Amino acid sequence: MLKNYDWAQLLDPKPATEQFEYAYAIKQGQPEWRERVNGFVRAIKTDGRLKHYVQKNNLLPIALTAP
Repeated sequence: MLKNYDWAQLLDPKPATEQFEYAYAIKQGQPEWRERVNGFVRAIKTDGRLKHYVQKNNLLPIALTAP
């Protein structure tokens, strides 16, 4: 947003806010799909792809990138 619009500005909350964990929904009875999604998330956190694209898109303040 900051890169695309000159009227936008970043406001730091005072006091700092808590980090939220993200979730996704998978239909019950699909353990293979759940493990595939979880494995993908683990892989991109471990190899740095998630952090790379988070930084590229200026999302670092809201991303949970640690493996």
